[in-house]
Amino acid sequence: MSQAVCVACYDLHAGRIVRPLPPNITNWPNVEFTSGRITVGTVLEVVPADPQPVSACPHASEDLRLMADPAGLSVLTPGQVVEALRPTADRTVSAIFDGNLLERRYVEASVECRSLGAIMVAASQIRPFVNSYDKLRVGFTDASGSAYDLPVTDMEAQQVVRQQDADAAAEYLRSKLAQQQRHTEIMLRLGLARAFSGVSPQNWHPMRCYLQCNGFLFP
Repeated sequence: MSQAVCVACYDLHAGRIVRPLPPNITNWPNVEFTSGRITVGTVLEVVPADPQPVSACPHASEDLRLMADPAGLSVLTPGQVVEALRPTADRTVSAIFDGNLLERRYVEASVECRSLGAIMVAASQIRPFVNSYDKLRVGFTDASGSAYDLPVTDMEAQQVVRQQDADAAAEYLRSKLAQQQRHTEIMLRLGLARAFSGVSPQNWHPMRCYLQCNGFLFP
C-alpha cells in the first residue's frame, strides 16, 4: 500500500465532490486513515487556501488546497454516508467523464472533465477478483450494460492486502457483498489517477489518467 493516499470529500456548502490536499501539495499520509483520524464518513472542517493553486485537468475540477490540516467534527454511519452522497451518483460511468473515457480505462491528460464520481450498482453485478499479476481488481456492469474491470484502491480492502494478501482482500469484499440482497445498490466511488506516461518503452502523449475504484459504500 502507498504511504500516501488521495482523499475525496463531499463539500456540504458547494454541493460537490472535492479532493482536499494538504498545504505541501502532496497526498495525505496513510496513517491518517489507519489511525482513524480521517476515515469514511468523517465530517471535516477545512479552510481552503486563497488563492487556489492551478492544477492540471482533469483533476483541476476537484483539487482543493487547504491552508492547514482539517479538524474532525463527527462521523456518519455507513447508511448516512450513502444517502448524503447519493445525489452525486451518475447513472453510468461514461456520464461521469462526459464521454471522455477511452477504452473504458482512461481519460487523456488535460481533458476538461470531472476526475471523481460514483455510480450505484446492484450487489450481484459487482465481482471482486485477483488478476494474474496478483493485483486486486473489481469487475462490474453499469446501468448502460457496459462492463468494466478496474484496479481497487479502497482503503479497507487495501488494509487487508497489506495485512494478508490480495486473495484475502477479494474474499473480504465478496463476503461483504454476500451480506446484501442481490438487488441492493452499492455505491462505487470512482476516480482518475494522476497522469501517467506508461512504462518503458511506452511514452504516451498525451499522458493517461487511469480509472480506478476508490471505494465501496454499503447501505
